[in-house]
Amino acid sequence: MTSVENTGWAWADHGVAVSGSVYGNITVNAAMQSWPHRLGVVPVPADRRIDRPADRRLAGALAADPTPEVLVGLGGVGKTQAAANLANRWWDEGKVDLLVWVTATTRSDIVATYAQAAADVTGVADADRFLAWLAATPRRWLVVLDGLTEPGQARGLWPPITAAGRTVITARRRDSSLLAGRNEIPVGAFTPEEAAGYLTGKLGDRPSRLAEAAELAADLGHLPLALAQAAAFILDQKGTDCAGYRRRLRERGLAAVTPYALPDDQPSEIATTWSLSIELADRATSGVARSVLEVAALLDSSAVPVRVLTAAPGLNYCGKVSEDQVRDALRLLDRLCLVDLDETGTNVAVHTLVQRATREAVPKQRRLTLATAAADALALVYRDVRWLAANQRSFQANATALHTTAGLRLWDTRRGPHRVLLYLGAILGTNGFPQDAVAFFTQLHAETRRHLADDHPAVLLIRYGIAQWRAATGDYAETDGLLADFERVLGAKHPGTTALRGRRAERRGLAGEPGLAAAELLRLYQESVKYSGPAHAATLDVGRRLTRWQVEAGDARGALETAEELVRACRETHDADHPLAFGMRTDLAHVRIQTGDLVSALADLEELYAEAQRLWGAADPMTLNARGNLARCRLDMGDAAGAAVEFGELRAEFERLHGPHHQLTLTTRWNLAQASSLSGDAAAWDRLVEDCRRLYRPDHPALLAARAARLQAQGEATDTLEALLADHERALGPDHPATLAVHRMARAAEAG
Repeated sequence: MTSVENTGWAWADHGVAVSGSVYGNITVNAAMQSWPHRLGVVPVPADRRIDRPADRRLAGALAADPTPEVLVGLGGVGKTQAAANLANRWWDEGKVDLLVWVTATTRSDIVATYAQAAADVTGVADADRFLAWLAATPRRWLVVLDGLTEPGQARGLWPPITAAGRTVITARRRDSSLLAGRNEIPVGAFTPEEAAGYLTGKLGDRPSRLAEAAELAADLGHLPLALAQAAAFILDQKGTDCAGYRRRLRERGLAAVTPYALPDDQPSEIATTWSLSIELADRATSGVARSVLEVAALLDSSAVPVRVLTAAPGLNYCGKVSEDQVRDALRLLDRLCLVDLDETGTNVAVHTLVQRATREAVPKQRRLTLATAAADALALVYRDVRWLAANQRSFQANATALHTTAGLRLWDTRRGPHRVLLYLGAILGTNGFPQDAVAFFTQLHAETRRHLADDHPAVLLIRYGIAQWRAATGDYAETDGLLADFERVLGAKHPGTTALRGRRAERRGLAGEPGLAAAELLRLYQESVKYSGPAHAATLDVGRRLTRWQVEAGDARGALETAEELVRACRETHDADHPLAFGMRTDLAHVRIQTGDLVSALADLEELYAEAQRLWGAADPMTLNARGNLARCRLDMGDAAGAAVEFGELRAEFERLHGPHHQLTLTTRWNLAQASSLSGDAAAWDRLVEDCRRLYRPDHPALLAARAARLQAQGEATDTLEALLADHERALGPDHPATLAVHRMARAAEAG
């Protein structure tokens, strides 16, 4: 035999593949192979599968560029289906000569498939030989590595990047080593529209089965795998519809809604879809990852603050670990696509079904401990004034989710509800929903009274919440009876008693007796300084109310002295940059404005704004508050046009931070209307009224106040005094200060 030299891959054009360059007295070991050729089992398309953005992005990217594409996402979102859709389509359209589908769960699986492919195209079963063939052949090929569990399993086995070839990888992780030199294509859940289309396609032959289909899709987080299993369950269970599935899921959990046979050749039921990934993370972090995920599973799926997970109660639940260990566990969970950690490491999102599966896997004997840890962590960060200033909406969302997921575990039959529920009610009111706060505390009160006596401190605190937010809507009926119970049960020196007495005194001022209000508040302030200390929250609250009514009563000197005392008390207790000390200095500037010393107030507010920018940056809530106070002072000094510009920018910032209903947003919107009106914008008050109509119910105090302000500024162009007065009396009552103000407007109109 003579030596034979490889003449190139032209032989392949005649159906012959050559096993590389061959030298010596041997024969060529050639494999006869017809083209095109495919190897491996490509999954069949899911029943009623719909084309998705990831499909289009994948096909477009591979058509234009040989860079490997990595389909990344949570288990169950449809990564394999997207890759299979491309493979089947390109095969059917004749776009590839060789299609190799590799189940890449282990390195040995990859090597075995490559070896078989090498045997098919070269005649020699060798993985390295197959990679060499891919690098040199002009034939069009597509290799799919499906379900890669760890990037290291493919070390040295990555298909080459060539003009003729294309590579697709599907993985539940996004390590930098996996994505280096490759393009990431995130695959997410269905959109609500896609989910609706899918369920209609599966169940729409009997429309009655689609009852509550949209709600079911939301319950399942629009996850394709879960929706497929839900549809299979409904189809298998005669007489069942989407509403019945939801009820069973709610009452009995994921295990109770597993179909008899999984659809579309799915490998596992939804309850165990992520178990292997969680176990991998758990082993790598000595158990921390699972514990962190359990805490996050009780909170808001869209954004759990990492600050909550790294609070002391969370660290203790995870085994008394360090903050760094928790953050490392979160980063690993993020790489495994079990959570989505944002770029700043501030918040983490967890799919609702991952949360549910995680909660249901927690042993029953540990669920109370878990709920308590999550509640304690939320309560702890609530007391961090700096954190809360920027995260009120986040706290509300997470506390609401915890209330839903933990349920009765947040209750103690002897001590009442966990304090985080009281904080949740307060935040509802602060964020611009006083009626919702009243409803929340009222429900809490009904539940608590089933376990505790009427004079139990927990019951009184809940009644305090009801009284506080009823007063915010103009209803003071609850306050007087509650004050008597506080004095009887908790004593005259209790901070809650002090606060209630302060509100009672303030009512005198609102009723037209500022002197009596100031005198009563002064006595109360002096008592609170004596019993609770000058820097106690109750003392500061009464002191703030006192300065207002001292000004209203004409006691400018007394108001300034009180405000200066409050500043001194805070400085002695807190650092100068503490939010409470900062707030008291702002209050002092406001007192200067109210007493007519605008020049000194402007200097104070300019100094505070400069300090806030230096300490916290321009976008911090404290800085924005300081900027708003400075703009208000400039408005009072006559610069309406400049103030309107400032308030317009601040309105957008406060809506971004706190939402459209928050008190700061409402105040800024109000200041904007006033500044714009004074600078010649005749429609400013109309816009404010329309905004309030869009945001609030017809009887909301903010809308009524906006209508009154427009009436005062524009006359009776849109609202008659009689209609406005009737609405005030119906919504707020005849003795509410706002109602009395409209009465005065009506009398003035009659007299004029």
